[in-house]
Amino acid sequence: MAGIQPASVARPAGQRARKPHVERRAAALRRQAQRQHRRENHRPAPPFRSPRCSTDVPAPASKACTGMKTMRLGAMRWCAVLPLLLAAAPAHAQRTDDQLWLQASGIVRVGEHEEATVESIARFGDRARGLAHTEIGGLFAWKLGKVELAIGYRHVEDFVGDRTLPNEERLRQHVIVPLGAGFATRIRLEQRFNSSGPEIGHRVRGQLRFNAPLGRTGLGLFATHETFLNLNTTGWGQRGGLERVRANIGLGAPVGRQLRVEIGYLNQYRFGRAGARDQMDHAMTIGLTLRP
Repeated sequence: MAGIQPASVARPAGQRARKPHVERRAAALRRQAQRQHRRENHRPAPPFRSPRCSTDVPAPASKACTGMKTMRLGAMRWCAVLPLLLAAAPAHAQRTDDQLWLQASGIVRVGEHEEATVESIARFGDRARGLAHTEIGGLFAWKLGKVELAIGYRHVEDFVGDRTLPNEERLRQHVIVPLGAGFATRIRLEQRFNSSGPEIGHRVRGQLRFNAPLGRTGLGLFATHETFLNLNTTGWGQRGGLERVRANIGLGAPVGRQLRVEIGYLNQYRFGRAGARDQMDHAMTIGLTLRP
């Protein structure tokens, strides 16, 4: 029995057979259209620009940039909280005052080993709105070799604006001992008599001083550090314990044969007592010493 031949597929009426090269061209166009469609619908994620980093990094951001961003955010939080912390600071936080200290002294020799000194002091401050403190007094000193012994008196007044505070009378004794290499130490004892109370306040002041000449013209460098220690407590205001510390540095130079001027900067820290706030004073110091 002869094999059965497949029947030919009938074409729709009016359709002509395509040539092979036309079919290939149509397939290529379809593939190109499909690739274009995939590119449009599957774009890569756009680069992520960190608001705190200077370079573009792909999303997700790199660990380094993320760490920097976290640190900066933390700093911003602290900057926002810090004013609140300062506003809630305890009342004993220190206060400051800018001041000007003036001093004039005259020293005369009254014997082979004895000298007499007359001193006057005026101090001005912002908190006092002008003149804050005055002292006037005298000192008599003996020279025993290189050691100096002295006894003296001072009248002291303090002011706040137009108001005068209770005045004070002071008796004082000191000893000055040279230590060598430009250093010397002074120990001063004071007995304080205040007009607002009968009790006597006892105080010790220890000072370390350094002097160094700068050339042969008389110009010199000086620096001092002084500690004030109250030995007792009184009803008029002195409180026992460490009261204040001072540090002073500056330059001194002769003005003629008998006058010497010293100009410097002084930092004084006063410890608050009985709940009062500490205070730091910044003072420009100008001193004149006359030796006729």
